[in-house]
Amino acid sequence: MINALKSTELPDPDICVGMITSASGIKGYVKIKCFTENPEDIATFKHVFDLEQDRDFSIKIISVRDTYVIASLAGITSRNEAEALQNTKLYIKRSELSISAEEEFYHADLLGCKVYFENELLVGEVKNVCNFGAGDLIEIHDAVANKDFFYPFNKEFIKSVDIESRVIIAVQFNESIAIAE
Repeated sequence: MINALKSTELPDPDICVGMITSASGIKGYVKIKCFTENPEDIATFKHVFDLEQDRDFSIKIISVRDTYVIASLAGITSRNEAEALQNTKLYIKRSELSISAEEEFYHADLLGCKVYFENELLVGEVKNVCNFGAGDLIEIHDAVANKDFFYPFNKEFIKSVDIESRVIIAVQFNESIAIAE
């Protein structure tokens, strides 16, 4: 039997939902690259903050583009103030995210999950979730070999995901995916 610790409560990590990339115009507006599914969602969170400067931001969207928004931030009224925020990452607490639909997972929830093959052989721990254009991949760290590798994250290769137990069951196959260097 796979030895997994049941957690009664998921951790509440800080999740990066966007980054201020530049100032926009002379009124203190900023351009925010959004890491949310819909760029306008960045303004719906109650508590958006900057980890490095320990600041909170109230975001009002001015316009929406492909993956970014032009926004005003409460208290930022000049281009100079907006420029000073360039490269500021914007975070929320994991608890602010809605419950995902069945068979949908937030990347943050997959990080740290143990990955086992169906025969209960420990493969490693999820280190990252990536998509290079051909579908989602989980980057797994194999502590025994001290190597990282990519594994497809889809129904064909993943049998089950139990976020509460922090366990992913994968289908074993003999092909090498890629080693992350």
